[in-house]
Amino acid sequence: MDSQENSKKLDENIKKENKKAIPLKNRYTLKQKLDVIKEAEITSIHATSNKYGIDRASIRDWIKMKTILEKENNKNIKFRIKGAGRKPYTFECEPQILQWIIYNRKLGISLTVRAIIGYLIFLNPDIGENKTYDALKHWCTRFLKRHSLVFRKAGHIGQPLPKKVNDVVNIFLRDIIRARENMNITDDKLNLIINIDETPIYFEMPEQTTIELKGTKNVKISTFGNDKNRVSVILAIAGNGEKLAPMMIFKGQPGKTNEKKLQDIEEVKKKQIFICCQQNSWATTDIFIKWYNQIFKPYETLKAKNNCLLILDKAPSHFNPKVIDLFDTNQQQYIFIPPGLTPYLQPLDIGVNKPFKSRIKNYYLKYQISKCDKMDSSIINEFNKVSKEAIVKFVNDSWWNEKDGIKKEFIINSFRKSGITLKMDGSEDDLFEYPNEIVERNITDNLIDDDDEEKKSESDSENDSDSSGH
Repeated sequence: MDSQENSKKLDENIKKENKKAIPLKNRYTLKQKLDVIKEAEITSIHATSNKYGIDRASIRDWIKMKTILEKENNKNIKFRIKGAGRKPYTFECEPQILQWIIYNRKLGISLTVRAIIGYLIFLNPDIGENKTYDALKHWCTRFLKRHSLVFRKAGHIGQPLPKKVNDVVNIFLRDIIRARENMNITDDKLNLIINIDETPIYFEMPEQTTIELKGTKNVKISTFGNDKNRVSVILAIAGNGEKLAPMMIFKGQPGKTNEKKLQDIEEVKKKQIFICCQQNSWATTDIFIKWYNQIFKPYETLKAKNNCLLILDKAPSHFNPKVIDLFDTNQQQYIFIPPGLTPYLQPLDIGVNKPFKSRIKNYYLKYQISKCDKMDSSIINEFNKVSKEAIVKFVNDSWWNEKDGIKKEFIINSFRKSGITLKMDGSEDDLFEYPNEIVERNITDNLIDDDDEEKKSESDSENDSDSSGH
């Protein structure tokens, strides 16, 4: 009787824990296995197997491992003990593939599943003949999981970092310090350091992800014909957190009716925003010269007795003989940011452009919501009516609005992070940190140089041996 009562209690405990009978499960916790072992010890393996539908060989294996199961169960391990389960299917060259992935990502090279499989087959051509592509895809998925590798959306797509990047960065910062000393731009005159950059704003800003009903196979995100239409915006900021008026470049013929109509917008009349037109809405050299004369020079005249230090990238609209001649004529002091380093040395790229676009997107979302209240087919026509006036207002509010616009602190911190406005006495030099990408690239360059030197020394020794043999 005691054995029957104990058996019933164990059966009730198992059902309470699972809320379903054990046969309906194909995975068992350590506690469930121990309860089954107790049941088998009270009755028999055969009876327990028939009762719960568990294979007798499995029960025998659990009984043999009873001590280990009890020890692991006390550690609050729920399912599998260490080392259990089917061993992962691996290739001998996996460590080499992992090093290849890490090396390529340090160089900023994009990698996909197809690329990893291609490199695997490159290392072992027989694998491509013996394994199907689907099988290799499954291997790649498990390989990525084993090594904590995941797919990520690119935060920045741009030029590769230059070789000896540390030296390039140091030369740029040295030029900044020398220019500040020559122009007497002390720590209380940071409004004389100006950074300029151009960025595109699109008339339609569709998201790449959406909320959808679970199980939907075809997830559609519609655009309404304006996702390719854009306006370029020239932004400029000063080292003390001040902002210069943006210049918006719309698509159209300069001086024609379209441009004249845009001049009647309220924000343009107040000179909070400057407007011009270009055939493709691009920031060309002529547009840059117009910005220089209409926005920069009045600011410079107001703020400085001599002139400001202009910091800009080597975009074709800046870095050409026509602009250089303009700078020389006006005795303009300027420094170009080295190619490939604008994400780390250009203040606008570091901490202003992204929050500026994010604010524009928020205003666009509010506009979108205001057009979505009808819930009928006419909404498509409403989306096509994103006016140029609305885009101008989005840009104006995102830049100048006291509550939601770009904060002064954003600009100051961006300049400091670039190292441009750190104190002249060197007391803040330790605050400038090389980004991880620059540190890793510098290490990679050193490793490559070491390899080249070893190869060179080997070839030299071979040549010496050959010459001695003759």
